[in-house]
Amino acid sequence: MSFLWDDYLVFARSIQGQTDEAALRTCVSRAYYAAFGMAAQRLNFNGVVIPPKANKHVYVWWYYNDENLLNSGRKISAAANDLKRKRVHADYHDQRPITSSTAQQAVVEASRLIDSILAINTGVAQRTEQEWESYFNSTRP
Repeated sequence: MSFLWDDYLVFARSIQGQTDEAALRTCVSRAYYAAFGMAAQRLNFNGVVIPPKANKHVYVWWYYNDENLLNSGRKISAAANDLKRKRVHADYHDQRPITSSTAQQAVVEASRLIDSILAINTGVAQRTEQEWESYFNSTRP
C-alpha cells in the first residue's frame, strides 16, 4: 500500500496552532509535501513516468500546467509553485521568520490543491522526455 500523502496535511493541521517556529516551519513544509506527494502519486496512477533526470518537483508542477488540462491544471501549477516558495522559505531561510498566519495559509492552500488535483482527469497523453529536456534547458540561465 502506498503512503497516504494527505496524512501530512492531517499532521500539518494538528500543529498549525502552535506558537514555536519549529512547528510553524514544519507545518508549512508538511502541507506542501502533502499536496506534492498527492500530485505525483496521481500522475503515477495515471501512467505518467517522471524522467529519471528530471527534478521531480519541477516536473510534477510543469506537467499539471499542460494545456490539455485547461485552466484547472494551470491554476494547480500556479498555486503549487506559490506553496512551494513558502516551503522553501520555511525549510531554508532561517533569517526570515514563519508566522502562524503563513502556516495556516499553507494548510488551506494545500487542502485546496489536493481537492483540485483529485477533481481533474490527469489522463492526458504522456509527455516525452525530449519535451521535458527542451523545457528544462529553456529555463536554465
